[in-house]
Amino acid sequence: MPVSSINSSNNSSTARENSDVVQRQARDQIVAAEKAVTNAQQEAESTINQIKDKYEKQELNELSREEASLDAQRNKGYQQLRDLKRTQQEEISRVRKDGENERSRLGNYYRDSIYNQESDGRKALDDLKSTDAARVDYERKTGNDLVDDVKSKNTIQLNQQIQNSEIKRNELEESSRRDLESRKLNYQIENEKNQELFEQKHQTITSEHDQILERLNASSTSKLHEIRRDTSEKLAAYEARQKDPFYKLMSFQSDLQETGDAFVLTAKIPAHEQKHLNVSVSGNHLILSGYRSNQEKLEVEPGRTQGSASYQTFFEKFPLNWPVDAQRLSREYTNTEVIIRVPKKSDTYQRPTAAAPVLERGRFNAPAFPENLPQIDPNLGQLQPDSAPRVSVPHPGSGTLS
Repeated sequence: MPVSSINSSNNSSTARENSDVVQRQARDQIVAAEKAVTNAQQEAESTINQIKDKYEKQELNELSREEASLDAQRNKGYQQLRDLKRTQQEEISRVRKDGENERSRLGNYYRDSIYNQESDGRKALDDLKSTDAARVDYERKTGNDLVDDVKSKNTIQLNQQIQNSEIKRNELEESSRRDLESRKLNYQIENEKNQELFEQKHQTITSEHDQILERLNASSTSKLHEIRRDTSEKLAAYEARQKDPFYKLMSFQSDLQETGDAFVLTAKIPAHEQKHLNVSVSGNHLILSGYRSNQEKLEVEPGRTQGSASYQTFFEKFPLNWPVDAQRLSREYTNTEVIIRVPKKSDTYQRPTAAAPVLERGRFNAPAFPENLPQIDPNLGQLQPDSAPRVSVPHPGSGTLS
């Protein structure tokens, strides 16, 4: 084998070994740079957490002082203190949000820096892999210089970022302290103004409330008298129904006349009762009958109601001294009378000699009214006692006969 081939092979092997060494060194340097960036990020996060803890402690202390102040002023003005507390909470939320935004911005900044550094390292590694074997030594030196320069730049940049972060933190603390002192002063001034305004509004509202109460008392008293007077009138009308002819023996003011070929019965019955009237013939009697009904309701107290329903039947019998044809019975109605015509049978019939006719009328006991109905003082026109029950309007029923 020629000596040139052997030397070329040895040079190629040496170049590959040198390239591998350079790659390993570059990877080690990138890992070291990543560790340094990670440590810097952790330190920045630790600093941010300390700032956050300090802000949270300040917020807790501020909230404690505010709650103590609010407890002392609660009896003097609930609405004003709630507004001030809401404003304070909004300001605290804004400060907290600003801190969160600052922390997020720093985190994004460090994450972008790491990404850019990783991208630069990968690019440098790709450049090292793509170079010619003859320039391995030169690229190795260039790579080492580049890594050193990156590390130096990263170290300088990280130190500068830490210094900037510390400066910003101090500035933020100082600004927060001044803002807190200014808010305390404004809060005290506003609290004094609100207290004076609350006292003025309290006096105005108290005066208006007293006037409204006087008007309401006068209106309520007037309405109560009207309700009592109306209830008394209804109860008086209800008591008067005990003397209504509905509950007594009825009289139709009837008149039975005999003509040559029929019997004619005339009875005074109101029009609204005529639909309940029934006429029939039973044996040698003409029977006039019907029914009436009445319903009452009484609300004794709220939720308690009493009621009664009355149903009454009535009849009147008229003796007939001649056979009649019941199937040809006819009726004629007017506004106040009912005229009933019953034809006689035409067969030969010996008229009996009967005794004087005796009219039979149905008699029914009057319904018993409750004993606890409220009594009416005729002098005052009001119920006794004052807790007057309400009376519903009586059901008209079928009316009374007159």
